[in-house]
Amino acid sequence: MGNLKEALLYLHDECNYSCEYCMLGGKFEKRKSLASSTDGFNKIVEFFNKHKGCHIFLTGGEPSVYEYFIELAQELTKNNFIRLDTNNSFSEETLQRFIKEINPEKVDFIQCSLHEIDEEETRLKEYIERVKRLQSRGFKCFISYVALPKRVNKIEELIRIMKKENIPFVVTPFRSPEYPKGYSKEERQEIYKFIYSATQRALFEIDERKPKGKECSAGYSRVNINCINGSIKKCWRSNERIGNIYEGTLKLNNSIERCNIDSCTYTYETHLDLEELVCKDLHNVISCKEKYDENIYKEYIKRSL
Repeated sequence: MGNLKEALLYLHDECNYSCEYCMLGGKFEKRKSLASSTDGFNKIVEFFNKHKGCHIFLTGGEPSVYEYFIELAQELTKNNFIRLDTNNSFSEETLQRFIKEINPEKVDFIQCSLHEIDEEETRLKEYIERVKRLQSRGFKCFISYVALPKRVNKIEELIRIMKKENIPFVVTPFRSPEYPKGYSKEERQEIYKFIYSATQRALFEIDERKPKGKECSAGYSRVNINCINGSIKKCWRSNERIGNIYEGTLKLNNSIERCNIDSCTYTYETHLDLEELVCKDLHNVISCKEKYDENIYKEYIKRSL
């Protein structure tokens, strides 16, 4: 039986933003999450108390507007580690509590997505201040910026600002049925100039990975958990249910298996021979390196196809 080491925890559909390029900003029907109940919260904590030493990626929706966000972070970091995917819209109270009550050594990284609503000058200053307060406490933060076609012309100025503040800035291509293939030649050239993440640059180049037939830890040491209904699947793309967090059930594979998915673009759900490259690239990003690692870039493409 495998040993759980990584889990993506989709908490809820709730978000305080309504970005046009996000499925939650469109006509997506928001579902009530069982995690919003006291019983649901307790079941999540109980589950991970049984799987100690796990690295848990909190996402959604917006994790920081989850009713028990601080309490969940506190409980999970007692025996595990968390990773956070957030729009960095923390209320003052939430930010103060997070900085004061959560041990930064138990947080792998905080990915702060910068959205259009926060690009206005005053809001951007407040956004940056929140990131810097997290950094000053020792949290590893970086900003993720979706290069929506109409936002491409803002990248250079934003990078100049973030360099001055010593905040890592990751440009990611916009993905939709039309994109990233739909970028014009000029847009593509502009984006390429500022992609300092080797893995994001590689994904922009090849559009998607071809993991089918490659050894993967999904279902063996890594799972995807949907807290809306509690279902546990091997990964984001898999339809095979292997447990339920509210029932406390999980049936991991007895050994590493080969992926049966034709294509994938998820950065943190990779087959085994890409994991080392992703970790090295993340370290470079957090270290504010201003040039992508060409060796990682080439090797990522080679191992992805």
